[in-house]
Amino acid sequence: MVSELIDEITLLTPELPLYLSPYQSKYYHMTRNEEMNMWKNFFQKAHLRSIDVFAPQDGYGALRAKYRIRQAKQQTKMLTDLMEICHEYSKAKFYLNIELFASNGLADLYRVAQQINEADKLNVEMLSFSFSHYYLVDQPQLFSEYQKLIKEYLSKNLNDASSYESVEFSKLDSTFSVFYFSPEGEKLREKQDFAHERAFDLSLEDILETNPKIQDSIKIYKQIEEETEKIYNEKEQNYKGDFIGWKMTHKYRAKNRLGATVLGTTNFTFNKELTEIKNAKNEN
Repeated sequence: MVSELIDEITLLTPELPLYLSPYQSKYYHMTRNEEMNMWKNFFQKAHLRSIDVFAPQDGYGALRAKYRIRQAKQQTKMLTDLMEICHEYSKAKFYLNIELFASNGLADLYRVAQQINEADKLNVEMLSFSFSHYYLVDQPQLFSEYQKLIKEYLSKNLNDASSYESVEFSKLDSTFSVFYFSPEGEKLREKQDFAHERAFDLSLEDILETNPKIQDSIKIYKQIEEETEKIYNEKEQNYKGDFIGWKMTHKYRAKNRLGATVLGTTNFTFNKELTEIKNAKNEN
């Protein structure tokens, strides 16, 4: 059936790729070997082209809304096996379809973030169905929790909490660790700072620049500083940080110490589970 469909597509619009995103789960009524043999047989008969995309659903939809490490490892192993079979027995590209639902409702945002992390381990492209359907801003089951945290924070920190009036909530966005604070980043910065300080100290020892040995040493340390800075910038540009939480901005009106109503803007960061505000910084 799939091979016949591909033949028709090739005949009419040969440049048009076919995207296949089948259900994929550990709950198939077959053993793991039987399942992998099924996919092997599928790829051998489907004749997928190099422009086609095989993007199995990642299987998390059958799990609970909350993230569980053990189940994640099982899913990653299963998807890794499927990816290897896809590459061995077909020409198609292998993507992953990130499932946003759960066996007990809407997927927890932390679980979705971890699904993306697991997909990154396979080094594949990702796609997802119906993101707007599951994650519209006005869905109370998703966004009421962080709004509650913000309002609790403001009730304790505003000059007049009773005058609070919500104006706008920005989109909730992911936050990731940065290279600057990574062990490798810190090591490179320390090396760069050391070279800079040594070159500076040596220049004070030979202000008149009359000592050839000192001047040679200064050149060496400056070269080390420049090379280290270059390495740092390249690694920082290619760095993929770990998911560490969420962020959003909230605008509101409230009375200040003088009793005048003013517009306030606060940037909030949350923990991974969206259960705690980690930091709040006012813009004005």
